[in-house]
Amino acid sequence: MHAMHSFADALMFGLWEDGQAVRLVSMSSRDGIVTDFGEPLDFELPFWAGEHPVDTGGWSTAEPYPFPFHPLSMGEEALRALFGFVIEGFPQPDDIDTTAVRVHGFQVRNPNPSRTEALLDDLSGGRPR
Repeated sequence: MHAMHSFADALMFGLWEDGQAVRLVSMSSRDGIVTDFGEPLDFELPFWAGEHPVDTGGWSTAEPYPFPFHPLSMGEEALRALFGFVIEGFPQPDDIDTTAVRVHGFQVRNPNPSRTEALLDDLSGGRPR
């Protein structure tokens, strides 16, 4: 499992083997480390060791950044280590070329729009929607 949220500087990832959680991490710049279960994976070690410091871009802040790295930077490496590709990072020669992966698209249609409108009117009790 992998999730990142750039607005919150948040990263969550998990790894299970044979139905058992092996590694779970959940962190954000606002909430700090929420979950840190299991031994860090190899790709994490340089981040926790401070080898990827946060680039403040010259901005000084009253509060220091809560981690020795940016969660989204480690999140990109988590994507590579767990799934074989990155989204915003720099692709490596062995990464999966995501532009070459074909996916199916689906469109959901309402088979009976007039019935749906009648149900919505019933639910709203005739009040404007």
